[in-house]
Amino acid sequence: MNPLLRRKILRITSAVIVLPLLVAGGAYGYYWYQIRSVVEDFARQLSPFATLSYSKIEAGLDGVAGVSGLQLIPEGQKEGVTVDRVLFRASDPLELMQLHWGIEKGQLPQRLGVDIQGMRLAADSPVLLQYQEMLPQQQHQSDWMLGCEQAMGTLTPTQVMQRLGYQQLELDLSISYWFDNVDKQLQVDLHTGMADGYEMDLGIVLDLKINQFDQHNLQFAQPWISDIQLDYQDKSLNGRQNRFCAEGLGVEVEAYVDSHIELLLQRYRLFGLEPGPALVAGYRQFLLGKGQLQLELLSGKQLGGPSLLGITPELLLEQLAPKLWIDGQPIEPLEVAWVSPEQGEASIEEEVRTRVEALNELLQSPFIEEADEPETPPAPEVEQFSSYTPPSGGYQTVAMERLPGFIGSQIRIRTQNGFLLQGRLLSVGDDELRIYREVGTGDATLPIAFRHIEQVLVYR
Repeated sequence: MNPLLRRKILRITSAVIVLPLLVAGGAYGYYWYQIRSVVEDFARQLSPFATLSYSKIEAGLDGVAGVSGLQLIPEGQKEGVTVDRVLFRASDPLELMQLHWGIEKGQLPQRLGVDIQGMRLAADSPVLLQYQEMLPQQQHQSDWMLGCEQAMGTLTPTQVMQRLGYQQLELDLSISYWFDNVDKQLQVDLHTGMADGYEMDLGIVLDLKINQFDQHNLQFAQPWISDIQLDYQDKSLNGRQNRFCAEGLGVEVEAYVDSHIELLLQRYRLFGLEPGPALVAGYRQFLLGKGQLQLELLSGKQLGGPSLLGITPELLLEQLAPKLWIDGQPIEPLEVAWVSPEQGEASIEEEVRTRVEALNELLQSPFIEEADEPETPPAPEVEQFSSYTPPSGGYQTVAMERLPGFIGSQIRIRTQNGFLLQGRLLSVGDDELRIYREVGTGDATLPIAFRHIEQVLVYR
């Protein structure tokens, strides 16, 4: 072959092979640098409060990038939290590179996930101790340790974890979402687990009813929940807790579990809830058996927005259409009855009252609110010595049997479980009434059963 022709072919071949490699290498270098810049910027922002170090930047071409070998030490302390890896997952590297400035412009990726793998901290870590001190005292006692108070004594939550055999906590956390442009639904998945403790997966599908997934449209989204799935697998936490509490009380494990369940039922009765026999037996099996739990809610039905207004517990359970499996066996029939709330010990009542008030505030806003009294109609302009008396009015309690005479009037209803509903009375039936009210830019008609009504007030 002619030497000149050979050199020309080599130059062309080199350009075809080497130049794309150089371009790809430059793009990858920029991608790696972007990830490093985000991590370094985050470390600088933390610097007044903690020191963040890492060993390696990971920037995969499959849309997965992050850091490994992290160590976070709070200011003034000698030890802190170590994390094996923190990874961000997107559809492709370009979405990750554009993530920072895209969010500033109100844009959001269609798919994004964050994984925290191998987060470790000692059970007596100052980080946990400081977090524990920030918690209100009533949050130190949780339902899962109910009946174990005598065994716990004055132990703090971190000390209890040590007594359960957890000298070091090793945790994993993963959260991700995916927006489907076709059906306008947002899938949110959460995974959390603790080594030798438990594994839990939660999936929620939200119908956002928006055409574009960005910060602007999310402000106007009216999400409806269409599916919830929960999978929980105990790894040894149940057994450790049962043994610790039983030994501290000087009883057998099954005797402790039975007393725990009875106390838990008493607490639920304060809310007006009575779990059915199959559900109680399933919970007992969960505590003493393999600790496997699968729960499905809604199964394609939708729940949210105005449909939650004034909904009764029975109707809510029907709408949720729950399906529950414990250790692989279905719990049937899955029943929860609504009963008149019982009176309990003062300390429990106060705790329940606090929780109910918080729940009421969450559920009632912005759809249910304690509205101000309607303003008194302004008096017409009259001379100073006029004898005109402006009309007066207000909400007055009315007996249930008199309600048919107030169709079309504004009313307020206080329910047995503490809700306050307000609207215009539409109809009164044999066992329920219906009210109408405006909700945002729409309206809602709410049926309310008589047995759940504590008081009715009519504006007169």
